[in-house]
Amino acid sequence: MNKQTTIPILQGMAVTAGFVLTEIILNFFGAFNGNVQLYLVDVPLRLLFGTIALFLIADNFKKQRSRHSLKQLFTNPIPKSTYLLLLPFALYLLLTLLTMVTAEVFTGRAAGLFCLNAVQQLATGYYEEAALRALLMCGLLACCTNTAGQRIRTVLIAGICFGLSHILNFFFGNDILSTLWQSFSCAFWGFFLAAIYLLCENLTLIMILHAVWDIIIRVPNAFCGLPESSGFLVCIEVLQYIIQFGVMTAAAVYICVNYDRLKQVE
Repeated sequence: MNKQTTIPILQGMAVTAGFVLTEIILNFFGAFNGNVQLYLVDVPLRLLFGTIALFLIADNFKKQRSRHSLKQLFTNPIPKSTYLLLLPFALYLLLTLLTMVTAEVFTGRAAGLFCLNAVQQLATGYYEEAALRALLMCGLLACCTNTAGQRIRTVLIAGICFGLSHILNFFFGNDILSTLWQSFSCAFWGFFLAAIYLLCENLTLIMILHAVWDIIIRVPNAFCGLPESSGFLVCIEVLQYIIQFGVMTAAAVYICVNYDRLKQVE
């Protein structure tokens, strides 16, 4: 890869490393003690580092003499084919909400914290999609979209970097096995979102999709007491694995292979 491609990738990883290092230092000094305090500190940090990533994107566009601008990145028209390809995304979230039919108890006691967490997920979508999608991919999209092979490589690089960034959660109390599983799972989720971004190049849509995903998957545990074991829940979990690791990955490859035709759909 040339300099034009590698610099945004390195910048994306540097912004991510800077964010994580800042949080580690603040965590050491007790800045995240207490649920409310955690959100009051964490949300502004995510907004700050997401904004830094956006400034770097704008700078890269200028250096590349790109036809894109930061404003266009948020307002690019979305091909109608994009919405059809988001059906696996919608089905996964529908299955998540369907788990609530097995609830043994419903409660609203966590509603306040859930709302604070939802704000955090909006900030997470803003930060992670700016730093680990748009910034990381802006060089790749400028040089590596002419063939299906190049597009698949772009999506793989973006997904793997997104997955690897979640290994850093180990420093925030996650055990190594759950951290590795989260990293593996996020890489596949990253493949899909990278392909959708490749197709539409609309950062607003990608940020919204990311935030909606992170919010909806937390709804059942926030408002329900689910049974410890249930055949129905096992079936839903298996279906979700099939969607996330199979259907979404197939959709990502389909986008890469049929990119030119899908982009032309009005």
